[in-house]
Amino acid sequence: MRGLRELKKLLVLSLSSLSLFGGGFDYLNSENQNILNIQKEINSLQSKNLKRNWIEPIVASFTYTRGEKSETKYYKVSLSQPIFKSGGIYFAIKYAEANGKFISLATSLQENTLIKRVYELVLTLKKLDIQIAQVKLKLKNIEFDIKRKRERFLSGDDDISFLNQAMIERNSLSIKLEELKNSHKSLEKSFKNISPFSYKDVKLPKLKLVSQKEFLKKNLELEKYQADVGQQKELKNMTISNYLPTISLFGNYNYQKTKPKTSNKWQKDEFKNYGLMVSMPFSINETRDIQIRKLEAIKAKLTLSQKQRELKHEYESIYQDIEFLKDKDRVTRESLSLYNKLIKRTKDAVRAGDKTKLDLETIKNTKKSLSYDLKIIEYDKKLKILKLFEKMSRDLAHSNPTKF
Repeated sequence: MRGLRELKKLLVLSLSSLSLFGGGFDYLNSENQNILNIQKEINSLQSKNLKRNWIEPIVASFTYTRGEKSETKYYKVSLSQPIFKSGGIYFAIKYAEANGKFISLATSLQENTLIKRVYELVLTLKKLDIQIAQVKLKLKNIEFDIKRKRERFLSGDDDISFLNQAMIERNSLSIKLEELKNSHKSLEKSFKNISPFSYKDVKLPKLKLVSQKEFLKKNLELEKYQADVGQQKELKNMTISNYLPTISLFGNYNYQKTKPKTSNKWQKDEFKNYGLMVSMPFSINETRDIQIRKLEAIKAKLTLSQKQRELKHEYESIYQDIEFLKDKDRVTRESLSLYNKLIKRTKDAVRAGDKTKLDLETIKNTKKSLSYDLKIIEYDKKLKILKLFEKMSRDLAHSNPTKF
């Protein structure tokens, strides 16, 4: 069993590199996978049903009657099938196609949201790992600082306020460490709710910023609203056609057996009829029904336009956040460069006896803490970009993204 689990793990890790969210599906637990697969099957069956919804059923019936004078068995098969509905049949098929696309995109978005949640939790947990390690480093430094200030206080070089301030800072950092650990445990439980894997075993996709044009072009949410425009248009056309002439083909086959009480012999009667029927409904709600559908179609177009505007602003906001993180990264790297020089000088000062090894250790820890900041910034970038990919097509992972 262990070998099979390891084989599955390797398979998932290799699959996850094929596309952005393609492999992510395999990180979901079996319940979520089955729910999504069943929903896709339901969507497919509903779409097929809707395409054939204009086809009327053949009705077969049997009636048995027993009275004082006779016994009767009556069989009937009937069909009434519209063959022309002033375009209604065509519009019904087109509506079914548009509706099928709409619900398929809605399910894809649901799937992407779940997979995005997996990656989001992994990124956040790994970021918390770094933050926890960083706070532990800072606690080491504050302990060094407390030791120095205690010695200076006891020697009379500093008053108690400096030592108190350092101890207050240590308490604050200790509380922050416990808060981070608690958040980590809570998020691990959330991760286990949707994935059977350890977050450490999840291979993250290569998240790189795409252009706004690509983001809108491959946007599943935008496609869903476009599909809604299509289905509202066909629904409007269907409603109009419902109030226009319809030509139907009808037919009946009737077979009856009757046996009088005075006889043991059944009397048989068989007849059938068929023909064409032209009908045209009249309703006091006709004008309002059509007007409602026209308004729904207009509303769908306006909603699409509004969603396009929102997505553009969403992209711009995320892009701005990433630019800020890039500036933060640059400043942090400049500080690291200064610390490299400071470490070199402090080493010389230690050899000369002007600084202690404790001072050198403090500076090294501060530099390491800054290097952790770079990793945290990188995780923050990926979390931002992940918001974009949640709403995008899977095949976007094979495009040429814009690098940082």
